[in-house]
Amino acid sequence: MKARLLIILSCLTFGPPLLAQPESATDTIKPTQKASLTDSIASLSLRLFTSNQAISSDEIDNLIMQDFGDHIKRFTALDVTRIGSLSQTQSFNIFGVPSGSSGIYSGNFFFNPPGLSVPFQSQGELNLIPIGNIKSVRLVENPLLNLILADSRTGGLFLDEKDYEGGEPYSCLTFDQGIWGYRRTQVELGRGFLSKFRLYGTMGIHKYDGELPRNQQDLHNYSFRLSYDLDSKTRLVTSSQIHSSKREIAPFPGIEAESLIVKQSFQKLNLSLYRQMLRENILKVGFDFARVKQEFKPVTWRSLDKVYGLRLELYPQQLGHNNTKLSWNVYNYDYQDESKHSLVKDNFSLTNLLQISPKLWWLAWGNFEGIDSTGEFVTNRKFSFLTGLAFQADSSFRLYASGGRVNTYSALKDSYSPSRTIFRDTVPVYSESGHLDLRKGYHWYLQGGLDWEKRNLRLGSYYYYSNSKRGIVVSRQDTLLYGSWSPQNVDVQTHGASFYFDFHPGSAFTFYTNFSFKNWEKGRQSYLSKSSSYSFIELDKEYFRNQLGWKIRIEGEYLGKRFDEDKAPLNEVLVLNAKVGLRILAVNFYFAVKNLTNQTYRSGSQFNQPEKNNWWGLYWEFFD
Repeated sequence: MKARLLIILSCLTFGPPLLAQPESATDTIKPTQKASLTDSIASLSLRLFTSNQAISSDEIDNLIMQDFGDHIKRFTALDVTRIGSLSQTQSFNIFGVPSGSSGIYSGNFFFNPPGLSVPFQSQGELNLIPIGNIKSVRLVENPLLNLILADSRTGGLFLDEKDYEGGEPYSCLTFDQGIWGYRRTQVELGRGFLSKFRLYGTMGIHKYDGELPRNQQDLHNYSFRLSYDLDSKTRLVTSSQIHSSKREIAPFPGIEAESLIVKQSFQKLNLSLYRQMLRENILKVGFDFARVKQEFKPVTWRSLDKVYGLRLELYPQQLGHNNTKLSWNVYNYDYQDESKHSLVKDNFSLTNLLQISPKLWWLAWGNFEGIDSTGEFVTNRKFSFLTGLAFQADSSFRLYASGGRVNTYSALKDSYSPSRTIFRDTVPVYSESGHLDLRKGYHWYLQGGLDWEKRNLRLGSYYYYSNSKRGIVVSRQDTLLYGSWSPQNVDVQTHGASFYFDFHPGSAFTFYTNFSFKNWEKGRQSYLSKSSSYSFIELDKEYFRNQLGWKIRIEGEYLGKRFDEDKAPLNEVLVLNAKVGLRILAVNFYFAVKNLTNQTYRSGSQFNQPEKNNWWGLYWEFFD
């Protein structure tokens, strides 16, 4: 492995001849002209070949949320499922496809392990996502997410972390308090030192007593990002996240008496070195480490997930007509409960973005990947590929299409999680286990769409088809009171469409809506709706040269027809939320009401979602 790494480092340092030529492009989406360390190929490709939807923290109302699931609900291509209230397990599926192979990219790599919970989870736990250091969330509804970092992903979310970009020292305070003992406090600081150091840090505390018994939670999140300019061509970036939590869970009605508590501790560290090379190329070298320890009481279940590895990237600093990116990464994954299991996965990918004409772009991506579970670097290599065409008529209109195939793999927990049972007195009431016979799968997809933006109006739509072979889905067998749960290989075939509309006729009014429809030819899972939508109307008024202002937002969330784990149909539901804000100088006061009309509905378990509840708070940002 060391020899391979030295060879690749040597090749990347001297630069292969097929990298981007420094000729200028006359495209309609013009790349930035100033020097930048950003991956220009991945950035432009995601703008050209996806719906390019994002949620920015610059909009204060987007920050009025209680958890990460609240933050991403406007992306109706995602089905966010919740097992009850805030403290319960949350996860998402993307366009009706099992989410074990979808990803959340944060801190330069993917690491969003499933929670140790009841019932068995093979999907990423959203409660582990710290909301304090998120600058923006971008939806990547297809496997082009692998352009950022090749890792066999079928789609997901790209989280852009907050960073101090210079200027005056920056500080921010957020404070929330609501019914059922809900309170959240967050502090953010941005500072510069000696003209070369830049530091951005956050600290957050999140507590909740719950509307039902056994629903308490206590979360602590810390993060920092440190940038250091070694010289005009070299930058070192270090970032870290620390999360600790204690949550009471009650996944099934009647199981509250078991007093189930899950403790989680999460640490993540990323190091990235950027170096401007010859021929105007950027070499990016990185090291990543993450660790999640989980403990389940009083049944004394434990698990420990660890991942560490290296990544290398070489891409042009500025775009030309023909642009190429080389990328390689290798990660070691460890999973330990009653025994320890490990594997090594490596990816070598090539991305080419070609400007065929001033208005037409072609994308090609290929990835050679291998998995070694023997420790002898013996791999069964596979190949994934993606391609696409985008027509940018002018700065306002875009047509795009993409498709391809990526290979998918089961997680170590899915295969090696031991057989576990919960007893009531001496009677077993719940059991779970991994599945050693899970097979590798693959995911085909095809997407085509259009996007039109003019002045204060933006609208777009896309059609999506996917065929996921041998995806991982947790299956329930009713052999016990609360079931016996185990992951299984399932084929899922789905198609559908999504539409979004964003209208700003003036500075005082905004209307936004996002609607998705999907249909399963096979493999439909419980709690996934065929149609869903999210909309809001916002009124905004400023006074005294923007020194004083108020804002009102009404949100509507619609969930269409779906069924539960017993195949019983669930009613359609429209949930209304309201947010009212008052700004005095740099201090924003707000009041929010969730489930305004007190709807009774279920999202991911036999528990109903919380009834009408409210919270209030303030958001204050200032420069020292």
